Amino acid sequence: MLASVLSFFLLIFLSPGLADDTVAEDIGPHQLERLVELLTAHECEELISAISQPEESIFQHLDRLSAERNQLRRRRNTDQQAPCRSALKDWLQIHGKQIYYDRLSRALRQIGRTDIAIEVGKNINQDKTLAMQRYVDGYHELVNRMATHLEKHESEDHEDHEDHEEVQQYSAKQGEIP
Repeated sequence: MLASVLSFFLLIFLSPGLADDTVAEDIGPHQLERLVELLTAHECEELISAISQPEESIFQHLDRLSAERNQLRRRRNTDQQAPCRSALKDWLQIHGKQIYYDRLSRALRQIGRTDIAIEVGKNINQDKTLAMQRYVDGYHELVNRMATHLEKHESEDHEDHEDHEEVQQYSAKQGEIP
């Protein structure tokens, strides 16, 4: 019983799902490539600027989003291949360990790309759900192995006890015969 409790706590503390949720850990190279491809050159530059600067206060953010200042989005030109895309990928790979997803999400929303923030968030949640499912499956597998091992030892102990009783009975019978 103690071994199973210790195993459980070891699995919990060593679980990869409990690691820090930084951009570097949450967003893989394929997803990073997809994020960069969805941005125009202008949006890419805005994102680098937004994410590399200290975050603005919530009151400034609300003021910037007010009806008077909120203009309709311009049509996006996605045909451009800008050096900004590789710069953004490099920046996120280098600084991704210090930035959490919510910071990236707010920066994407700030430049008007809520759709990308939602898509990346869904992908991260799906990855975390699958990681948790693998963890739970591994835990169930461990519990089943431990139960099988325990049952095996209990049956061996029971058989040993029966053998011991037979030997005692035989010895007792031998002692009765003169």
